[in-house]
Amino acid sequence: MFAVILQQFPSGLTGGSSESMPYYVYILSNKPNGTLYIGRTDDLIKRVWQHKEKLIKSFTSKYDLDKLVYFEILDDAATMVWRERRLKTWLRDWKVALIEEKNPNWDDLYEGIAGSTCIEMGPLVKPEGH
Repeated sequence: MFAVILQQFPSGLTGGSSESMPYYVYILSNKPNGTLYIGRTDDLIKRVWQHKEKLIKSFTSKYDLDKLVYFEILDDAATMVWRERRLKTWLRDWKVALIEEKNPNWDDLYEGIAGSTCIEMGPLVKPEGH
């Protein structure tokens, strides 16, 4: 499942040595067809980790939304903001269809992007072979 999503977004998961920083729009849930949260960030691994650890008291911590079920990689901040706002206006059925098109089992994609790398270790790079 994760490999399919990465193949669609080959630019990588972090800025690393690339010239342009990637930006992300992501969807979290607590279970298949559960409550949805749409967010944006320039560091997907760190931001999802913050949700998982409930470091920020918010909607996601209140409803235990810590499963990364969908994300998109975008090239610039303006597009990221536009896309997040656009997705937030979508009907729930459209959001569910978007998730299920790439992640029909609603798997948590976090482990696939974070691997065993500890966030505090510094900049993360796309795993080899993906």
